[in-house]
Amino acid sequence: MKTLIQQFFLNRQDPEQVARFKTFAASFDHDVSNMAHPYIIFHRDDKWIAYAQVVQIQTIFPAFHTDPNICSKSDTFQVCNQLIGWTTIQFGGALCGRPIRQESNFTKDVAEHFGGKCMNKELFEF
Repeated sequence: MKTLIQQFFLNRQDPEQVARFKTFAASFDHDVSNMAHPYIIFHRDDKWIAYAQVVQIQTIFPAFHTDPNICSKSDTFQVCNQLIGWTTIQFGGALCGRPIRQESNFTKDVAEHFGGKCMNKELFEF
């Protein structure tokens, strides 16, 4: 019978543990150079099998009407400017979600125009 999977918080102050973590993540093409947030390491015995990054930051999900007669590209840009200003003042920044499987005025190009960095992740609400 397999032992149970256990977990621990990565000690970001321990250079050996951080090096092992970066090697582990790189073994499946993950870049974990951003050590600003805590990580949980999942393991069975001494074998690391997964990790989770614990990002405690505000996340916003704007929704733009898809009819260009109601919400133009210019409107989208103005809303983005206001959201960026508001989240910067309120929280020092935020993550921003956008639809990926439906039409939206808030495209990846728009996000990148405002300095957004695509994290190549999908968010799921539980």
